[in-house]
Formats: sequence, C-alpha cells, structure tokens
Amino acid sequence: MCRHRVLAAALAPFAVRSVPAAVAIDGVRHSWTSYHLTLSNVVLAEPASLLLSQVVCPVTAIVGGADRVCRPEYARRLADDDPRLSLEILPGIDHHPALRDPEQVARQILAPAR
Repeated sequence: MCRHRVLAAALAPFAVRSVPAAVAIDGVRHSWTSYHLTLSNVVLAEPASLLLSQVVCPVTAIVGGADRVCRPEYARRLADDDPRLSLEILPGIDHHPALRDPEQVARQILAPAR
C-alpha cells in the first residue's frame, strides 16, 4: 500500500465503504514508518491501566459493543479496576464509534461529568 499510496487513495472510498470517503483516503496516506511507530510507541508501549493511573480527572471511555480491537470485556475490566473510569458501551457499534454514531458520541462527551 505504501508504494501505491496515490492509487490506494483513489480506490479507498470504493473499497472501504464502511467509513466516510475522507477517512478511507486518509487511512492510506501514511507510510509504513508512521503506522509502525504509532502502533509501537502509542498503542503497544504502555498498558492502558498504566496510562489511566496517571490521569487525575474522571474519564469516560466510549467503546463499541461490537469492537473486536478494543473488546468491551477489556474496557469493562479497566473500568472495574479504576473508580475514575466510567464506561459507555454503544451496542452494535464496531471500533469506530465516532464514525458510526457521532451524535451518540457527542452526547456522551457533552454529558455532565459522573
């Protein structure tokens, strides 16, 4: 994909119809180095529980009920272990709650702190 980024960007909206065209195009624009370093340095470098332990304010996590990347059971265990973390699980939504149900995500973000 990295070698054929221009072609991939042109085809992405047709190949990945489950997200808005701009998101599909953006998904093929970054390089392998960018993807690899983000995955390594952001996603895999620290366990979520360690990152959450450094937060000093309440946090609401919004997770799709059908998310296969960040499984709701994992998010539930994090929430059960940290009293500052509340969890909202959106039924039937995959790993992209903000794309699938932006109104619901906005309501959760704008809701008074719990």
